[in-house]
Amino acid sequence: MRSLPLRHVSTAVTLGVVLVLFGAACSSEDTAGGAGADAATTTAAGADGEDQKEQTGVGDWGADATAMRGKVGEQAQFECSAKGTPGSVWGTNVYTDDSSVCTAAVQVGLIDLTDGGTVTIEIAEGSDEYFGTTVNGVESASYGAWPGSFIFPDAETVEVTTEIAWDRAATFYDKADSPVTVTCMANGSQGSVWGTGPFTADSSICTAALYAGVITAHYGGEVTFEFSDGRDSYDSGEANGVTTKSYGAYGDSFDFVD
Repeated sequence: MRSLPLRHVSTAVTLGVVLVLFGAACSSEDTAGGAGADAATTTAAGADGEDQKEQTGVGDWGADATAMRGKVGEQAQFECSAKGTPGSVWGTNVYTDDSSVCTAAVQVGLIDLTDGGTVTIEIAEGSDEYFGTTVNGVESASYGAWPGSFIFPDAETVEVTTEIAWDRAATFYDKADSPVTVTCMANGSQGSVWGTGPFTADSSICTAALYAGVITAHYGGEVTFEFSDGRDSYDSGEANGVTTKSYGAYGDSFDFVD
């Protein structure tokens, strides 16, 4: 019998070395591992105090902006030492405020790992979603809703896709304001779906949208869904090349809206 899924987030920062980091529960992104023994580690609680993300980084390269959360529009300078050890990063252009500021600065091209430098951040409001990408040797992770952000006012915008993969479940957005609008990538591979609408919250968003006729497999497209209470049971069905599964009681549901 399926158990309720745990949300987890991962990140891997590659700058000539491979760091594998631990993440706590968050949707269906990749799993993370452990950092070296010389890395300083801090833990930041999520918006409700339950989810946690573990960061690594040595010295100033482990510094984040959580102490300034809520001070939207305020700016601060960070000193990034030469030959730093990179830390965890969530987002691109707009970063969760517990991301390593210096590592994020490398991604947007303001400094490099070898020379370091001084960077300026600006505090921004939290976001419902942060998009990961790999730029300038830094791989940042995607993440769902988070209560605080920062940006680099002096940086050029990094191009990043905002399309989601078909293995992403609605649980990824369980702290986002409902309804939620996402764009499913074209030619995605089907994931698991339970129900015929509403669907269990751990079902693949894009596959459920294909079943419901909201998008096509070839083109993907934009979909909007909202969360609702769980059901005592979910039926199986077959439509548009998708076969969904039946299930018993489940805690949360989602369905598509116009």
